[in-house]
Amino acid sequence: MGTIPIDTLVTRVLAELERLHYSALSKTRYRQFYQRVLDCAHKHRLADYSEDVGRQFFEACYAFDWGWTYPIPFRRRCMSHCADSQ
Repeated sequence: MGTIPIDTLVTRVLAELERLHYSALSKTRYRQFYQRVLDCAHKHRLADYSEDVGRQFFEACYAFDWGWTYPIPFRRRCMSHCADSQ
């Protein structure tokens, strides 16, 4: 899988949520989450998103266990949108 600039990816994901007519509350929650992703990326001087960057973000910020399969937590759904938008 390739990489994409994180800022571009977030912009695309949020535009897709708008296109799909997500509720205002859902869009706000996603926007807040992606702002944390952007803040973390800028803090660590990461310009491009990749699957590895996403995994590192979850492991570092949320102590996320990738073996957990149900229910799918909100943050993991957010990253699924990222992967789908590349």
